[in-house]
Amino acid sequence: MVYYIEALSRYTSIEEMSSHCSIIKALLPAAGWFSILSGMYILVIFGISGCTPDIEYDGPMQTSNIDSINTKLEVLERLLVERGLPVQELNPGLTRDEIEKKVTDLSYPFPEELYQLYMWKNGTKEGSDLFLFRDQQFSSLEEGINNQAWLKLYGVSNAFPFASFEGAFYVLPAEEFAFHQNLERPVVSVFEGVEVYFYSLEHLLDTQISWMKENVFPESDSSNYELEMPIWQRHNPGIFE
Repeated sequence: MVYYIEALSRYTSIEEMSSHCSIIKALLPAAGWFSILSGMYILVIFGISGCTPDIEYDGPMQTSNIDSINTKLEVLERLLVERGLPVQELNPGLTRDEIEKKVTDLSYPFPEELYQLYMWKNGTKEGSDLFLFRDQQFSSLEEGINNQAWLKLYGVSNAFPFASFEGAFYVLPAEEFAFHQNLERPVVSVFEGVEVYFYSLEHLLDTQISWMKENVFPESDSSNYELEMPIWQRHNPGIFE
């Protein structure tokens, strides 16, 4: 199956590759221990052929409120301090000019949401055990830029990986409504597939803040889905349904 997908990505036209999407999606669950490698190749199909992930969402338009992001980041930092989590392992924020100089070679415009994020803090320090976004660590701007090359192996483009852990990424698309006509710029998980996890960066912050306030997800090793999922869906109605 892996070689079937690889052959498609190398030798088939974009139109022909798109027609194979349903076959590939049907085969993926049976990939067994090839799942990670298979996931990589199916993402190549996503990126090259327009075989987009199935995103079911019938709710209202979801957009980002840029003005509220700073306030939510301040609340998140306060909660980290209150719970004794290693907030000192976050790098100091960058200026807008510093960010602009670092992202100048990207092939897409850097989203304003990420300017706000990296002006707050520039990711976690190397070797940190702090998981800021659920089970993902907040990547420094430099690390995110370096991970662009890794994402290209998956066929993912025009999206910035602002969080990662062991080959999994949270990315924010540069293009508005690239994943769904009602989702302006969702946070997308890239790991053995492509899936919308939060309706925007603002929704991610709201969800993480609620997890921490309700002591459902205060530590990186927590994985109680029965407790976290109602909060997840409260801030992202219809997610995963």
